[in-house]
Amino acid sequence: MNYSNNHTAEQSELCLLIGSCCVHLGSLTPYVTDVCLHISMLESSNLITFNGLANSSSYDTFLLDEERGRLLVGAEDHIFSFDLVNINRDHKQIAWPATPSKRDECKWAGKDLGKECSNFIRVLQPYNQTHLYICGTGAFHPICAYLEMGKRAEDNIFRLASHFENGRGKSPYDPKMLSASLLIDGELYSGTSADFMGRDFAIFRTLGDHHPIRTEQHDSRWLNDPRFVGVNLIPESDNPEDDKIFLFFKENAMDGEHTGKATIARIGQLCKNDMGGHRSLVNKWTTFLKARLMCSVPGANGIDTHFDELQDVFLMSSKDPKNPVIYAVFTTSSNIFKGSAVCMYNMADIRRVFLGPYAHRDGPNYQWVPFQGRVPYPRPGTYLFSHKHPLTVDLDRGFTPSCKPLVSLKSRKTRLDFAKNIEKSLPNSGAQFFGQMKQRLTCTRMMGRAKCGELKEQLMNQSIAHHLSSMVEAVLWHGHVWLLLELGH
Repeated sequence: MNYSNNHTAEQSELCLLIGSCCVHLGSLTPYVTDVCLHISMLESSNLITFNGLANSSSYDTFLLDEERGRLLVGAEDHIFSFDLVNINRDHKQIAWPATPSKRDECKWAGKDLGKECSNFIRVLQPYNQTHLYICGTGAFHPICAYLEMGKRAEDNIFRLASHFENGRGKSPYDPKMLSASLLIDGELYSGTSADFMGRDFAIFRTLGDHHPIRTEQHDSRWLNDPRFVGVNLIPESDNPEDDKIFLFFKENAMDGEHTGKATIARIGQLCKNDMGGHRSLVNKWTTFLKARLMCSVPGANGIDTHFDELQDVFLMSSKDPKNPVIYAVFTTSSNIFKGSAVCMYNMADIRRVFLGPYAHRDGPNYQWVPFQGRVPYPRPGTYLFSHKHPLTVDLDRGFTPSCKPLVSLKSRKTRLDFAKNIEKSLPNSGAQFFGQMKQRLTCTRMMGRAKCGELKEQLMNQSIAHHLSSMVEAVLWHGHVWLLLELGH
């Protein structure tokens, strides 16, 4: 996953915590409060602090490379590599700054030379057994390259290829723009902005043997000022040709969908084997659909409180790869009530929504209603139909797979960042860490099961509900736990 929060070097430091997480149990009604204090973490002997470099900040992009036992961190003008076996060991780093000419162009265009005209790393994706594919903002001139890592940890290789590629449609221009990407089977799927002004938002597929493909340009029915959070591949069947790409993002509500200007959380779906349309529709997605992702709690007056600001998504693997459990972190967009919530979704509900009716309205002054006409087969059918009907409707719940939050927090003190193999917000419990920071909880294969069992038992002894044991096992059996913290001062 990519995270595009911007911090100055003075505002942030990267911390690594090895050990268990602090969990507070509480009722789901109405809220979980008074979570564990950060002082216990700061005093822990397992807390390792990386203060970064004086000329680098924005430690926002992470990749856990379990095969080589490395943690990759993308920052401003630098890529760092930490040894998961011995995190105290000297880390590796590569400087990849924007060129002086690009920095000058960026400054002349009116951008802040100190805060915007650097190369902020926004894409860190495995490309093959020996290389990563990385992209950065390049001082508002997106750029990509291959990073050689070697096939094994003992190869001790960490070098940037000398050949650079245009990063348009892969990395955002602006470091403040939220973007997300996934590289699978040699093809890069990216949700990002594709122009200097930050007005052309699109979902792209680049690299690989096929022509680049994207969503329709400047059409608010497809994307309406989106902020991308995550991209994931989820198999539809045992046939790889049926694989789907799911995108999680938030965007402005479409006209007629919501009263006033509002943010809406979305889940989007694409067919991995989509080759685009014909004639004027060449290189445009023909299978793009989206639905609203709802997370709400009932109010005393019968009016639901909606958590619409999607912050992050984590997919918990199950025995069936076609049916992971999806956890999403939300905050409210209201200036009156500020809160956070974690909601859980299953693939059966999500697939039911995308197989349900399409949203339709007869004109700008009409509300969105379920489409009553004939739907082409296979869904979504012809481009002309899907172009006008990218939104689907759940007749029972509105435009969405929806749920009641597993965890609700009265204040937005903390942003929970989920990464691969993380599960911090467990059902019937609250898991919040201290304020103004970014966090990830991941697992590696660097420690045996005995230690994991000890950690699991420690968590179980905190009276976490019995039915959570399988989830804790799923998180911990690979190895010990790493918690990455970026602290705000």
